[in-house]
Amino acid sequence: MIEKLREFEDSSSEPQTRSIEEQTPVEDPEKTEESAVISPMKKQIPYAEILAYLNEKTGKNFKLSSIKTRELIQARYREGFTLEDFNRVIDLKSADWKSDPVWNKFLRPETLFGTKFESYLNQKEGKKKLTEEDFNFDE
Repeated sequence: MIEKLREFEDSSSEPQTRSIEEQTPVEDPEKTEESAVISPMKKQIPYAEILAYLNEKTGKNFKLSSIKTRELIQARYREGFTLEDFNRVIDLKSADWKSDPVWNKFLRPETLFGTKFESYLNQKEGKKKLTEEDFNFDE
């Protein structure tokens, strides 16, 4: 038994050498590609441009410092949407809702950049249906 213990000690004290290839962790190519795509986008999300355009089009004053607004914009960017996509959604929904007192309150980041962003983006440009309230028949 003592001999076996000595053999074990002798074998465990030998330096174990492995090639550099064996020591280097293997990276998953899918994760590497994904991080390469996401990393640059994190650095170049144009929060200020998006909010400035929203404020200009809606006549409102949303703050760049809002964490929730930044999270919404970042989430859409991670899904692959671009500055042009944000501007299109802002343009479409501003045209639809800006002059409507009921819908105007929904011209805000939570609504525009939330879960319905893609459906707003794919909306066809069209004219708003006119109602009697849109005309002043008393004149």
